[in-house]
Amino acid sequence: MNDIDQACFSHDLDTESRGPQRAGTDPKKIRASDMRLARAAKKIALAPETSKTERALAWVVYRAMLMNKWRKSRGGKVDL
Repeated sequence: MNDIDQACFSHDLDTESRGPQRAGTDPKKIRASDMRLARAAKKIALAPETSKTERALAWVVYRAMLMNKWRKSRGGKVDL
């Protein structure tokens, strides 16, 4: 399991309804988990030792987490 997989797994433990859902249904806790994953993904993407494939995936995860703020389940106004 690489670094981006580990960060995504931790995020899933917080937010996935089929898992432990540690954040529950609290939008603030879910957004905090999204931002932790966004920061981790950005750090991975900018690390010089990161492979091109992992860097590309990390940027996708980073942008996806930034876009999550618009989802109704995250306290936004639109449910995508």
